[in-house]
Amino acid sequence: GGFILDATGRVRAGDNEIKVILRNASPSGRWYNGGGLYRDVYLCSSPRDYIDHDGVELRTLSLEPELAVVRATVRLKHRSLGNQKAAVTVRLLDARGETAAESETSLRLFEGENAEARLRLEIANPQAWDAEHPNLYRWEAALTTEDGTTDRAEGEFGVRTLQLDSVHGLRVNGQTVKLRGGCIHHDSGILGGATFAHAEERRIRLLKEAGYNAVRCAHNPAAPALLRACDRLGMYVMDEITDVWTSTKATYDYGMSFAEHWEEDVTAMVRKDINHPSVILYSIGNEIPEAGDPVDIRWGQRLNDKIHQLDDSRFTLNSLNLMMSAMEQLRRKMAKENASGGINEMMNSLGALMG
Repeated sequence: GGFILDATGRVRAGDNEIKVILRNASPSGRWYNGGGLYRDVYLCSSPRDYIDHDGVELRTLSLEPELAVVRATVRLKHRSLGNQKAAVTVRLLDARGETAAESETSLRLFEGENAEARLRLEIANPQAWDAEHPNLYRWEAALTTEDGTTDRAEGEFGVRTLQLDSVHGLRVNGQTVKLRGGCIHHDSGILGGATFAHAEERRIRLLKEAGYNAVRCAHNPAAPALLRACDRLGMYVMDEITDVWTSTKATYDYGMSFAEHWEEDVTAMVRKDINHPSVILYSIGNEIPEAGDPVDIRWGQRLNDKIHQLDDSRFTLNSLNLMMSAMEQLRRKMAKENASGGINEMMNSLGALMG
């Protein structure tokens, strides 16, 4: 999902040297996950009062042929001294670059406190987004304070609604959708683990041409470049937070730090995904052994609750492998049968073990 380091107190006027030291122990995952910094890194500067990183969230509240209602939430960081008035404006631009909706609100910033601005936008005759019609709007958000400080942010957004029930199944914009999906890891084959926007777009384009309309990102949050390609080309996405919870599967994997960092990592994933119409599902884990444990399954509830606290417009699931969930029971069964081997051998021997 990404992370931020505040370097405010570590820089000075003039030239500065930035040194990044990485300690990437291996193996850190069951799949090839690259080494070092393999996604984009930015050096950002801002005024003391600014729009937070990933701080603009757009949500489609209702969608009809003649009108769509969108709620915009803008999170503000207030670092200047004193209290002051501020104004926040959010504008949506259509494919022609013309204003489709605009809203402005005023608020007061109080010393030592951050703030949120909430705005309502109405789009006449909206162009909805789905995998067959990937229509996008460009959004622009601006902050102006009474002392003359200004900040702005921009991105893309698709107007669409989601529904899920036992009668109609999954619906996008009121229409039932059957997912024809495939599982992809974050690396780009022989290109390695680094993220290249053109490689992500090529991969999604080829999958689209082959008849796919959905991808599962395994087993860690997708790069923004991949999601942008899915938005533009029309591809539904299930974004997955992790391959492990507290039980490790490799010597130095995320299981070593999951308990300490899961909440901030889930928050980063959701805030990264929130404005991407392509993302319709979140997975809270892949083949998690704790899913079959009556005590440790509580981690699933925590993950699920946190995601829905941040984003109640999408659905969650757990990518289960029932063999992994029943690992301890299977080990005991194998001991009785004098069997040996790992999870794959267990799956191959399933028929005999159940006899």
